[in-house]
Amino acid sequence: MANIVLGMATPHAPQLRLPLEGWYALREKDETDRRINYAELLRKAKPDMDQELADDRLRERYDACQQNLAALRKVLTQASPDVVVVVGDDQHEQFKDDNMPMFSVYYGDTLRVSRGSHGRESSAQSGSQSWSASRLSQLQRQVVEERGVAGDHPAEPELAKHLISKLRDGDFDIGCSNQLQPEIGLGHAFVFYYEFLRENGDIPMVPVMVNTFFPPNQPTPRRCYALGLSLRQAIESWDSPKTIAVIASGGLRPSTRTSTALPSTASSKRTPTPCRPCLWSDCFWARQRSVTGSPSQPPWRAGK
Repeated sequence: MANIVLGMATPHAPQLRLPLEGWYALREKDETDRRINYAELLRKAKPDMDQELADDRLRERYDACQQNLAALRKVLTQASPDVVVVVGDDQHEQFKDDNMPMFSVYYGDTLRVSRGSHGRESSAQSGSQSWSASRLSQLQRQVVEERGVAGDHPAEPELAKHLISKLRDGDFDIGCSNQLQPEIGLGHAFVFYYEFLRENGDIPMVPVMVNTFFPPNQPTPRRCYALGLSLRQAIESWDSPKTIAVIASGGLRPSTRTSTALPSTASSKRTPTPCRPCLWSDCFWARQRSVTGSPSQPPWRAGK
């Protein structure tokens, strides 16, 4: 049977994929965003906000983000899985309001990454109607060109079909698709994996797409947790000797309300000290504990 050897989670926020200059472009975007009153929000901010936005503080946080992305790459390389299952949000990329599944599994043979899969022109043009996005868009295009991950990457349709079948039998009315929107290609939550975690893209991937939070069928936290438990059971019931890494892409509150946006890891082979423990890692541990009677805390929580 298949064996899960690694669980990791990371945001894919712009702060993680842009150069430091991009952080200043993001601030410019906020300052010119016509959907909000930036001056009023600034007046309500905590008194030491200027210190939080100082050059040395931004550099410190940028360096921490890059160091921890490097740590994730190293852990993934060491785990050397045969397949990765990436769970990420679909932000009106594959699915629109005319057909919005709560959860969907892609079971096509290949994964096309287009030059517009991240930092795409349509987003820039849409955003420019609300904010000054020229510099930000330029930097996003620069990252796409520098990373150079456009093209076809391997998928794992047999595992994907197995997941669809098992999730269906486990009372999940799971959506599925074997095609990507040709003008978009693979969504940004999944392209981030190729850009920053596995640049050569040689490990087959199964994308599991989650409704970002578009009404009226937003997934509840309870349903997402249940999906995580069922997903693990489904993977481990696959009649294959292959090893699997499960990667959560997105979330972890990488917004201006959060002091940091750092990734984290959990592995069945090792217990690296994570940058910031996350619910995804704990979800895996909770499931292992219920099945095997493991200690009440995951090793990366012990003593915390």
